[in-house]
Formats: sequence, C-alpha cells, structure tokens
Amino acid sequence: MAAGVAHQLGFAYVDSGSIYRAVALALGREGVEETDDPRIPELLGALRLEVVPAGTRFEVRLGGIVLGDEIRTPEVTQASSRFAVRRDVRARVRELLREAAERGPLVVEGRDIGTAVFPDAPLKLFVTADLAVRARRRYLDLVRIGRETEEAEVAREMSERDARDTSRSLAPLRQAKDAVRFDTSEGTLEEQIAGIVELWSGRVSAAEGAAAGGADRGANGVAADGAERGTGGREGGANGVAADGADGGTGGRADALDPRTDEDLTR
Repeated sequence: MAAGVAHQLGFAYVDSGSIYRAVALALGREGVEETDDPRIPELLGALRLEVVPAGTRFEVRLGGIVLGDEIRTPEVTQASSRFAVRRDVRARVRELLREAAERGPLVVEGRDIGTAVFPDAPLKLFVTADLAVRARRRYLDLVRIGRETEEAEVAREMSERDARDTSRSLAPLRQAKDAVRFDTSEGTLEEQIAGIVELWSGRVSAAEGAAAGGADRGANGVAADGAERGTGGREGGANGVAADGADGGTGGRADALDPRTDEDLTR
C-alpha cells in the first residue's frame, strides 16, 4: 500500500524494514545470533550497506548486491526485530533513511518513522489492522514466494514481534501524538490508497492556505507509526509521507503495495 501511495503522489518509496533485514542477514552470515555479541559494532562499521535509488523506489544493496527474497524469510524477519533493539543498529538505519530523503519526496514505511526518524513530517499515519487480517496477508505473501508455513504460526510470530517492538526502550512502536490512525482491516487496496492520498491532499491544501496567510508552511510530508509501512521526508522540513505500524498494516499483500511489482514490502 505504501508503494501504491508513493506512485499516486509521484514520490519515491523506501521500505525501512528491508534495511533492518539486510543488517540481520549480514550479521547472520557472520555467525552472530545474540544481540549482545561483542563483534556487532565492528561488523556494523565494516558493513557495505547502501540504499540506492532505482526508478521510483530505493533498493537495498549489501556488498553491492541487490537484496530480494533472501531477506524475506521468517528467520531473517525474527532476527531483524531482535537486532533492531540495539542503538547502533537503529542509528545506522536512521542515517541511511535520512540520506535517502535528501534526494527528494519520499514515502517511507517502518515502525518508528513518524516518531523517531522523521518526527517533523507534516502528515503522519499510524497504520494498523486486526492481527488475524495481517497474519492472513503475510501468510499469503509467504505462500506466494514458496515458503512453507502455517497461518497460525505467522500470527504467533507477529504477536510476539508486536510485543517486543512496543515494549523496547529505544524507539518503541507507538502512535505519534499528531499521527492519523489509519485502519486497513477492511476495504480494498485501491480504497486504502485513495484514502491516504486524500489525507495528503487535504494537508497540503491546509498548508498552502496557512502560507498564503503568512504562516510558516513547513514541510510537506506524511509520517505514520503503527503497523509496518509508511512514508517520510527530510527531518525538519521534508516532502513526503511517513508511516509506521505492524506487519501488513497498510495492506500486507504484495500486490497491495504497488501494482508494478510483486515484492513483499512487509518488514
């Protein structure tokens, strides 16, 4: 859904979860399993991790190689959530996201985009959906790419991850005070995208009116926390949309994110 919103608005799209997954994959390849492994700082410093523009989206590269389904496995999913509690990991991801935002308007999805990464985005969304709906969407994503699993297991893992992310002391998953809560439990993908585009249009119109009246317009952007997916712009005056939430909160289906790709964009 976030990618679909970006397409409608003419913004670039970034999936922050892919960056955390890339970190988890890289650490796993070095035999790192525990979050307190003393090798992590050194490995992070040597990590050749890039977020590179590719048309209307950004792709994540590790060691110069574009990452795909290898970061979408359940194992990497769980590992990325565990390593995300580390301050140095979050700092590295935040730096990459803000560098991407310097290139222009963005739609960024994640779990702390509107609260920690782009707190000044003009429009923030806290995207959510019922756990059963999210689990069903994620399960279908995994089946589509040939992963064998059970829907109940997917729901259990999602519930555990939600609990871990909402209870962590560093940048926990929560709704920003100025975020719009956007529930995607019902409705079609097209309706959900249209709803967010309408929110954005209303926010831009209001900002233009304030600017005409002599007020400081500030940044154009949308930031959302809650379920995975969102959009964001440069901190302190970005053009873009920022959204946070739990897995699948913005649509969960691969085709719900961008009709031009079958990439699974959940984190």
